Amino acid sequence: MVSEGTTKVQIAGTFPYEPGPFPTPSVFTSLSQWPAINTGGTIAFTARVERFPPSAGDLHTALYTAAAGSFTSVIRTGDILDEVEVSDLGQFREALNDSGQIAFWAQLADGTAALYRADPIP
Repeated sequence: MVSEGTTKVQIAGTFPYEPGPFPTPSVFTSLSQWPAINTGGTIAFTARVERFPPSAGDLHTALYTAAAGSFTSVIRTGDILDEVEVSDLGQFREALNDSGQIAFWAQLADGTAALYRADPIP
């Protein structure tokens, strides 16, 4: 889509296909209000993800990157950080740098919360 000389590209939406942490098909049920983008065009965002059709226990919050037409799951609720299960997570508006590192916060099941940095796998 083009508007006023600017190209707009849809990266993600709430639609019934998403190649993330579940066997497909699954859906993004909501998307973060603060996606981050670096100069290489990689985008980092959080989303609520649910298996489609829905079933109990299949709703997670996850942090993704989107680049070159594909998604990569970085971390999601239920994953383990510091030997404790992640119960909630989010990212910041300027969370992604040009090296591909992502700053995010995580609430852990033991009640603690911390800031983390995810580094890309070379």
